[in-house]
Amino acid sequence: MNLVEVSLDGRVFEPGDTLTGTARWRLTVRPESVAVRLCWRTSGRGTTDLRIVDEILWVGPPAHEDRQFKFRLPREPFSFSGKLISLTWTVEVVLDPSDESAHEDLVMAPRGREIVLAEVTKAKK
Repeated sequence: MNLVEVSLDGRVFEPGDTLTGTARWRLTVRPESVAVRLCWRTSGRGTTDLRIVDEILWVGPPAHEDRQFKFRLPREPFSFSGKLISLTWTVEVVLDPSDESAHEDLVMAPRGREIVLAEVTKAKK
C-alpha cells in the first residue's frame, strides 16, 4: 500500500515568513516526479479559485523517501473566512503519474491570525 504525507514545521505564519516541512512517500513503484506546491484556494459561494504560488519538483526520486522543503511566503493574499467566501493556504505533495497526493492547510496573515470577515448589515434610514 502506498503512503504519501506532508508535514509542516508550523501552521500559523505571517506574510514573508519562511515555511519549512517534510514530504514523505512510500511507494511500491518509483514515481516519475514528486511536486511540492504552495497554493491558496477560495471556497464558498461562487467560483472556486486555486493558485499555485510556488513549486518544488523532484524528477526521478526513489520509491521511499523523506525530503525537506522550504518556501518563502508572499506578502498576500491573507487567509480569511467569511459567510460567503474563504481563502485558505495549503501545501500539497503530488506524485506523478499516479496523482496520489497529500496536503496540509495553514494560516498566513498579519500577526498569524486568520481574518474573519464581519457580516455586512444594511443601515436603517
